[in-house]
Amino acid sequence: MFAGALLMYFAAQQTTFAGFFPLLAGLLSNLYADHCAD
Repeated sequence: MFAGALLMYFAAQQTTFAGFFPLLAGLLSNLYADHCAD
């Protein structure tokens, strides 16, 4: 989780928030889906 947050931090430095938010939303939905699958 920490590695993912660190990666997202660096990604945020490279993009605008508008470009980054859909990426974050997609990642969170994937993490949630994986958690529910278990």
